[in-house]
Amino acid sequence: MKILSEDDRETLLANIERLASYTKAHSDLRGAHHFLYDLRHPAQGAPEYVIMGVNPGETEHDWTISPTTTEETSRYDFHKEVGPGRSAIRWTSSARFFLDDADYVLTELFFWSSRDSLAFRERYGKLALSPHLALCTELNRALIEIYQPRAVVLPGLGNHELCRSLYELQHNETVVHEGTRIVEHYTDGRRPWIFTKHWTASFGFSKSQRQAVLSYIRRTAT
Repeated sequence: MKILSEDDRETLLANIERLASYTKAHSDLRGAHHFLYDLRHPAQGAPEYVIMGVNPGETEHDWTISPTTTEETSRYDFHKEVGPGRSAIRWTSSARFFLDDADYVLTELFFWSSRDSLAFRERYGKLALSPHLALCTELNRALIEIYQPRAVVLPGLGNHELCRSLYELQHNETVVHEGTRIVEHYTDGRRPWIFTKHWTASFGFSKSQRQAVLSYIRRTAT
């Protein structure tokens, strides 16, 4: 695992500030409750994994506890500062399970929040056509270069083709378990990118499937 240098920390803080300024400059992004980038767990950890979601969720409670556009970053995490903390979020327990309690850093394919996929399209349009993806890709590449993770883990299988194009990935294999596709494995030439069945899948994620994903990540991210 890599310990961040002072230069690394300054670069990440500069990226967060750039992201905050970019958000203020675009009316559609100002409608988001928050953006998420470089959110480390634990806060002072040395992440072994990058977890890249699609985009952050957004709830009415978020607006209640923090009524203006805010952030989930290493600089400021509204869940920790004005909310009940990271342990109250279901995502945290899933990350602990699938990554064997390893340190990780959270980022997103698209940094800004929405309530659901319908709200996303109403606010931002179609993900693959978003003009904001270029900045997201640039800042994510910088984050991955700084942390040098064992693997990038991406919950959700719907965007693996888009990510292949954005991040110049090569496909390794598709994993099927119990008749269900649970993993798409890519590489950037230096590390695996492991797309998994979504951790909060609405159509069910059996105990056996979850264990198979855990075992695959454990075996592949060496």
